[in-house]
Amino acid sequence: MLLVSLAPRPGQAAGEAAPAAPTPALADTLALADTLASLPRFSVRGPDHRSLRLELGGSADITNERYYEDESDSTFRVVGRKTITTPETRYAGVLFAGLEGTRAQRATRYQLDNQLSLGDKIQRGASFLYWRSELAPRWTLVLAPRLEARHDRTFDRDLSEWSGGASSRIRRAFGSFGSDVELGLAGDLIRASGAGAEFIPNRDAATASLAIDHSGLWDEWRAATAVTARSYPDSSERNHRELGLEGHWRHAFEEGHWLALEGSAVRRHAVEPAPTTRDDLVEGRLALEGEAHAGLSWALVGRFEGEGLRYDDPDSTLYFDQTIVRGWLAPRYGPGPLVSIAVGPRAERLSSPLDPAEAYDELGGAIEFESFARGAWWRIVPGAGRRTYDHEAQRGRFDPVGLHTDYTFVQLDLLADQGLGAGLRLRMLLTGRLERHTDPGDDSRSLYFSLDLRRLLSPEPSVARAAESVARPERPAH
Repeated sequence: MLLVSLAPRPGQAAGEAAPAAPTPALADTLALADTLASLPRFSVRGPDHRSLRLELGGSADITNERYYEDESDSTFRVVGRKTITTPETRYAGVLFAGLEGTRAQRATRYQLDNQLSLGDKIQRGASFLYWRSELAPRWTLVLAPRLEARHDRTFDRDLSEWSGGASSRIRRAFGSFGSDVELGLAGDLIRASGAGAEFIPNRDAATASLAIDHSGLWDEWRAATAVTARSYPDSSERNHRELGLEGHWRHAFEEGHWLALEGSAVRRHAVEPAPTTRDDLVEGRLALEGEAHAGLSWALVGRFEGEGLRYDDPDSTLYFDQTIVRGWLAPRYGPGPLVSIAVGPRAERLSSPLDPAEAYDELGGAIEFESFARGAWWRIVPGAGRRTYDHEAQRGRFDPVGLHTDYTFVQLDLLADQGLGAGLRLRMLLTGRLERHTDPGDDSRSLYFSLDLRRLLSPEPSVARAAESVARPERPAH
């Protein structure tokens, strides 16, 4: 597969950031992450300020996806393979306007962002508001409405879509004990029409959440739960309820070492009996991460995590149970506080009792380089490895089990945010992957390249203004 892009991703307006792909069960859990995220504890007092930021830029998007399909005769017998390509080019101009400020000696903070992208095939407009206000010394209210509209004519689509939502949270701080309680409410809706709308069902959702967290000198932890109800006006069989749980704990040691444990779980259940088990499931994730220092320059970093998906009535085709376990361990060298490099092995295992053709072992390694020098951010991660399936497909003969063939891969991830001077800023994202399978007919390659160049139209805050805006944290009254 060959994919070349000069914008964030296919089907996305140029200038947008590429979001991480959600897991199957959490693909439409939009309100949960925003609702459970922690809020800052302490307020900052000082003179009020207000600033306007304007950015103007342009982006181009060129895609060419290349993949293989089996050719069958009238008896559905595979007689060969053919190459499929879908090249497409898109261009867009991007305008960003952001207003940020404070009120009542910074007891209230607000941020309003407006994004407009006008292209030959995608037009998108979005507005986001963040409003945080202290109602009393130990009470904080946060409001965050959002609205987005887009028209997509890529890949033979003529899709019109708009979405909106709002979240609110009220937080109660308990004096100097470092513990807070938070209650949240959120809602969102999506409406789509035109060619391609069959893949984006209309949906309404509402979420209520409750969280408690603690921030101490050496330990911090957070526990949260959320209840979500979703309804689909055009498909009532998709209506479901969802209960989410989330926990986080982190401990710091005097020598600079730290250890963190986090986990989450979701239980989803359809309101009415449905023909499939798509919305009757349990999904969970657990991760252990840590860092041990040896002097000022060297450290050992590691992350181990597991994910599990269990359906109430699993099958062997679409809705099958699966478990994924991953691990990464590497020594890291940091010659300075703004530069680091880590090299180490990575491993991954997927198991699925009802669909053994998807089970595999993957072993590889990666190098992670990261730099924040001179106000720029560069992250470069080359890697290589091999994936071996439990039941490798046997091409050219009857094989009722195997679907995939083993392969060796090399890949490169690059993320950069670089100032060019004269108010110009360049953002770049590149992901490339090359696979060599035991069956050459399954070989694939992909390249994803995003380039965004913008000019800051509004003046940067002066040094005096920046110094004036610095204020000391004020401790809440007991």
